[in-house]
Amino acid sequence: MPSSPKKILRVDPRQPDAAALDRAVAALRSGGLVVVPTETVYGLAADDRNPAAMERLYAAKGRSQDKPVALLAAGLEELVRQGAVLGPAARRLAARHWPGALTLVLDSPAGWTGYRIPDHPVMQALLRRWGGVLAVTSANRSGEPPARTAAAALAALGPVVTLALDAGPAAGGVPSTVVKVDGARVEVLRAGAIAQEEIMKSAATDTTSGSRQILFVCTGNICRSPMAEYILRARLGPDSGWTVRSAGLAASRGLPASLEAAQVCAELQMDLGPHRSQPVTRALAEQSQWIIGMTTGHCDELIRLFPDLAPRVRLLQAFGLATPAGDIPDPIGSPIGVYRHVRGQIESGISDLILLVMLENTGPRQGGRENTTS
Repeated sequence: MPSSPKKILRVDPRQPDAAALDRAVAALRSGGLVVVPTETVYGLAADDRNPAAMERLYAAKGRSQDKPVALLAAGLEELVRQGAVLGPAARRLAARHWPGALTLVLDSPAGWTGYRIPDHPVMQALLRRWGGVLAVTSANRSGEPPARTAAAALAALGPVVTLALDAGPAAGGVPSTVVKVDGARVEVLRAGAIAQEEIMKSAATDTTSGSRQILFVCTGNICRSPMAEYILRARLGPDSGWTVRSAGLAASRGLPASLEAAQVCAELQMDLGPHRSQPVTRALAEQSQWIIGMTTGHCDELIRLFPDLAPRVRLLQAFGLATPAGDIPDPIGSPIGVYRHVRGQIESGISDLILLVMLENTGPRQGGRENTTS
């Protein structure tokens, strides 16, 4: 049956229009099903708290209701809120592959539940606007090939779909890899975009190993990275067990923070007076569990310089709850208002980073109940 063009809402794959996201949220809140883009394949989303919506989703798929549907979240905060158990192996997998094409099946108060943090700007923006998790399954009939376009999803599911967000063809074309983590036991339940060998290696090896140090990196180490260093240090407090430092890819040694950076941090009762710039070195990088760039360009250069440390390199906003993963611009030479805006971006990214730091500081839940489902 041909799909109705009125159901298709085209969106910018990088910066989706707020009105389009609001329409999708409204459809979901009314119990509708929405076709959504991800970096792997197109998905079919529903409100997991709405029994009628979930029944329609299972019927649309032709899927048995004893097969659970994964929950997609914007970031780790949602998993923490839901009580998902992230032991050491799960944390290593999350650190290496999220956001991305990995679905982790974790113990939770609701039983064994699949979770995924997607790496697609439209899906991330929708989840943030939604304000929680969404049940999302591939937008195709069970047993049929996954849909790589919104039109293909509508052709497969047609009448039951309320709305489809069309962000162009899905880049991956292969569904996420589904992995169940039960303590130290890691089991690949469904092969997918991430090879089993890579999954096992990531789970077994602490790819973020190094000292408990976080290194922020920008260009000159006088604006963005020192602001991030001092903000995170203040948020963690003196007894966190973490060391926080900063450096620059093109930094001279010994320069103070810019006057504007010092001023906007002083507004938060943080004194950047002691800061002195330094260049990034291999020693600094090797000592750090996380090497966090302000822009994708910084991250690319860090990986070029230290390819063996690539798993430790992350973009600050890619920890991912308050804002889409993106660059934090260089405010050098800009008015003080721009510095305040950049400070706000850094604070949002750090809020998300702290969640991961908290998880690194805690082990798996003790005294869990007997596992009964898979």
